[in-house]
Amino acid sequence: MNGFRWIARIVGALASVFFLFVIFGQTLDKPEIAPKNLIFLLSIAIVGGFLSWRWERVGASILLIDSIALGFYVYNGGPRDPTTAIMFYGLPFFIPGFLFFICSHQNRTG
Repeated sequence: MNGFRWIARIVGALASVFFLFVIFGQTLDKPEIAPKNLIFLLSIAIVGGFLSWRWERVGASILLIDSIALGFYVYNGGPRDPTTAIMFYGLPFFIPGFLFFICSHQNRTG
């Protein structure tokens, strides 16, 4: 399970860094374009990603719940292709959340 843990860490870190650039790029350049709800949900996912390095179960729970919330938010936001938007915003946080959850479950059972 150590491999899953490192895959989750790398994917989570890459997603967090990428979306930090998205958040800061949109808020500094054109603050009226960046929806506050999206920035809030992305911020929570980023915090969950960093928390999962230390507390896997807590971070995994935050990542899983928030990735689903991001998916609902972008789906209801009305893009032309909501499936692509869900995959772009939700999936990068769902994958590490799921892997961290598997690792934390393995730590408890064996």
